[in-house]
Amino acid sequence: MGRALHGRARHFHIQNESMIYVVSSYLTGENPPFLRDGDAAFEMTRHVLRLHADGYRILKSIDPDLTVATIEVYVDPHPADSGDPDLVRAAEQFDAWYHGVPLRALATGCVELPGREPEEIPHLKGALDLYGFNYYCSTQFRHGSVGYHSDLEEPPIDAMGRPVHPGGLEEGLVRVGQALPSVPLLVTENGCPTVDEEFRIRYVAAHLAALNRARQRGVDVRGYFHWTAVDNYEWHQGFSDARFGLITFDPETGKRQVKRSGDWFREVIGRGTLVPHELP
Repeated sequence: MGRALHGRARHFHIQNESMIYVVSSYLTGENPPFLRDGDAAFEMTRHVLRLHADGYRILKSIDPDLTVATIEVYVDPHPADSGDPDLVRAAEQFDAWYHGVPLRALATGCVELPGREPEEIPHLKGALDLYGFNYYCSTQFRHGSVGYHSDLEEPPIDAMGRPVHPGGLEEGLVRVGQALPSVPLLVTENGCPTVDEEFRIRYVAAHLAALNRARQRGVDVRGYFHWTAVDNYEWHQGFSDARFGLITFDPETGKRQVKRSGDWFREVIGRGTLVPHELP
């Protein structure tokens, strides 16, 4: 792929959301191969990190001037009750694995999985020129289940039933920036599933403001990509009200039309500033 695209592409992300793949396919069993096996999830964590290291080395051997990055979803885990030590421990343990292991491995080249001997992958240390950061919502650990977290008593809820929590974007960017202080960040996905254009505009504005707060705290965030341009087919929802686009898409006719949020976003980009009193 690197050889075929050399001279046409200069920016590569080796994997997209590898840890979400590990969780949904090997821990929660939502996606193929539908396993619910903690040991398998740990082993796959090691494999996706080794895959990243190999991909980085291969692409850099083709052209050392390429920008080679990774993309992960930040899930921002919280206990449902901060006074419950079991829930606090569950959130902390998940965070230490899901976020902590890959971040530490990228910084040091050492994969330190719980209950296993550390494994050195020499070409993994520093094997990224940029960190792609995806964020949609925060996670909440409850007794017997996992849900979504917000710091509001009655938060807005998107079409997938997820409460809005922009603070998770800010804190996540700060967390990754501190773990990889020499690596610039790029928000590679952020958006919300909805057919309510006022909801979408306010969601995006709140998260752009959170990104700006992270930059003010010293995080080197280079840019923001909205997910997505055109309404897409969601794996588990299909063509439903879970529509992320700034542009409509009619699956029957193929017709597309810019939405109100798309017009608003174009104006924000052109102006380079958010104007709070202009929000719906």
